[in-house]
Parts: sequence; C-alpha cells; structure tokens
Amino acid sequence: MASVSRFLERIEDVNESINAFCSIVSAEVLQRDASESLARWRSGTELSPLDGVLVSVKDTIAQRGQACRLGSEGRPDVPATTNAPAMEKLLAAGMIIVGRTTMPDHGIKATTHGGLHGTARNPWDPALTPGGSSGGGAASVAAGLTRIAVGSDGGGSLRIPAAFCGIVGFKPTHGRVPVTPGGPFDDIGHQGPLAASVREAAALLDVISHPAAPRTAPMVQGIDLSGLSYTVWQTDTIVDPAIQEGIDRTVATLAVLGGADVPRAANDLDRARALNAWEFTFRSGAAAAVQAMPPGAKMDPSLADLARIGASFTDHDRQAARDDRASVRRSVDELFHQVDILVSPVTATLPFAVGHDVPPGSDLTYFHEWSPWTHPFNVTGNPAISIPTGLSDSGLPTAVHLVAGRGRDGLLLQVAAQLEAALGAPPLPDLS
Repeated sequence: MASVSRFLERIEDVNESINAFCSIVSAEVLQRDASESLARWRSGTELSPLDGVLVSVKDTIAQRGQACRLGSEGRPDVPATTNAPAMEKLLAAGMIIVGRTTMPDHGIKATTHGGLHGTARNPWDPALTPGGSSGGGAASVAAGLTRIAVGSDGGGSLRIPAAFCGIVGFKPTHGRVPVTPGGPFDDIGHQGPLAASVREAAALLDVISHPAAPRTAPMVQGIDLSGLSYTVWQTDTIVDPAIQEGIDRTVATLAVLGGADVPRAANDLDRARALNAWEFTFRSGAAAAVQAMPPGAKMDPSLADLARIGASFTDHDRQAARDDRASVRRSVDELFHQVDILVSPVTATLPFAVGHDVPPGSDLTYFHEWSPWTHPFNVTGNPAISIPTGLSDSGLPTAVHLVAGRGRDGLLLQVAAQLEAALGAPPLPDLS
C-alpha cells in the first residue's frame, strides 16, 4: 500500500503543475486492482499481456459508475451506466485505470483549455500547451505518469498533442476501435493510443481493437523496408525550421532503409473539399451536442460559435459535404494505390502559449490553419500516426506525420517503429 500511495502522491504533485488528469482513482481502488492483477500473474491466469499495466483514459470514454462529461459543464455529473467499448476491452484485459484525462469542452479544440477541466499544460514547459483535444492524455504519458493512454481524434486530437508532447499518437483506421454509436462526431471520430513508444502503442491498439482486426503488436519487431514507396505532402503552409528538419531526416532515413520516393504523388489531394467535408461534420456535431444540453447550460464560447453555424446547414450543404467526402476518399484511395506511406508535418508550429487556440501574434483563426495535414484523414478514415523526430534548439519536441491506406494499420506501425529506432526518440522531460 505504501508504494501505491507514493505513486499517487507523485501523480498529484505533477498534476498540480500540468493538470493532465481531471480525476484520479483512490489508493484503495488502485491497490485492489494491482493486487488482483498480481494474483492472476502468480497463478498463471493473467487476462492479457497488459494485465496490470496502468493506463489513463480521456473523458470521452465512459466507465460504468464514473461520470463521463466530455470536458463540458453542460453535461450532467451523473455516473455512466455502461462501459464504452474501449473501456470494456481495457477492463477485460486486466488493465488498471489510473484516472480520466483533461480535455476541452466536447473536444472542439486542438489545444486543451476551457470548459469543465480548465487548462492542461505541456510537461516540457508548463507555460505551453500540450495540444489537444487529447492534451491531458498526452501530458500524462510525457510526464511519465503512465506509459500509455487512450484518447480520441476527430481532426488531429491524438496526433497533435503527441507531436507537442514528444510521444506517439496513433489514429487507427476508422471503425477498427469500436466507439459507442450515435455520437455527434461519429463520421470523423476515432479512438486510439497515446504512448511512449510505437511498440506500446501497438500493444494497446490490440487491446482496444475489434476482435476481428489483425494483431499489430507482433509486427513492430522489424520489417524489411526495401520496396516501400512513399511520398511527401508539400503544401504552401510555412513550417517551423526545426519541424522541417525532422521531416527531412525522416525522408532521408526512409531512403536509407530502402524506400522509394514517388515525387508529387500527394499533390493532387483536394484540401478544399476535404476541409468542407470535415467542417460540415464537425459543426453539425457541435450543434447536436449543444442541442442535447439543458437550456442555459454553460459552454465554451467556441462550442457555441460552431453550433450556431452547424444549426444553419441546409440539405444542400449536407449533400455537398457528402459529395466532397466521397471525392476526397476516392482521391486518397488512388494515392495509396501509388504509394505505401504519405509523409507530412503534424503541425506547422512548435508548442505555443497556453490559453490560445492559435499561436499568439499570428493572424490565424483556427487549428486547421496551423495543422492542415491531420483532419483530411478523419474524413477518409485512413490510419495515421505522429512520432517524435527530436528536439528543437529551444528544447521542444518535433514530430512527423505518417499515413497509410485504410486497413494498413500494421504496415504503418511497422514503418513507424523502424523510423523510431533510426531517428532516436527524445527522452521524456525531467520533472524531478
């Protein structure tokens, strides 16, 4: 019990400065779960290879008996009556839930502030944002409070905080990880792992995936990349030089590992149609979320703004978004008939000051302007991953974004693991 208490004391001490967790389990619950797992291992009846492993979960993932409020003051503080599919799988695998992680109101931002939980901070520098909307989960991993976390991603919400916190964030193929049906962001929403390494991300993915999905953890031990084809997605967005240097090293490493560059293959991706399809679902989802709240409920002003636009959409807008989604999906499918892997930045900027939706002093208005590479693959449902590439001269994490064809989660994790080994992941920040 003493070691459990010391562990929770450390979490509480660190959490006071970064606000990664919005709730933490009690010492009694943690001790009970750890003792039960230890007994299973000693008797040879362990439930999975991750039995007894600590994990944090985002406040989008319902657990029976716990309130799941999506970071929103407008949702009732009542215990959930059922487990979300991912939660059911975590518990069936014997994993130990440490706590629920901080997120913005309904996950509508690519930073983590506002709403019920307040502001999460980056363990590399608490004056900076950890990204979002799974910012609390990414911060919990980067701070060493857990090695893995489960988050969600509707436009980059796993990959952006992973990039800002110097860890791995994996968005699986849409539908691979079952989610509770009927949510307002279902068409673009994914759940997946945040982890300190690709290997750990693959292991957690296997736990929460649909049982029929191919196992990925055994795949990350090594693969011959000769014959792999890749392309770099070039846009007119100005990228921080430290991030671009990491992209360049990634491409050079792929070439050394045997990959073949297919120039200009990604240049036909229709960003405008992808953005229109994504914004329709995102804003319509915000309108549905607000409509479900009681009259006069408190909400983040950004959620109210999105909901007003979403409520004004017409049947013509809906059909145009469907057409755009189908067109973008066809073009991306054609791209991945030409190449195996797409390479891009995750973000154009290094982590910036907390409390802002865009880098302070910029003329930007929303996250898709400083991260235009993530949301298109929520529209198409392709698997995508953020892995670290190093540290900037100022000591902040940099990252690269890799995407593969739908259903090729295993290949993407294999390539990411090879790159992780070659590039050398940065150490986690020292919070001692």
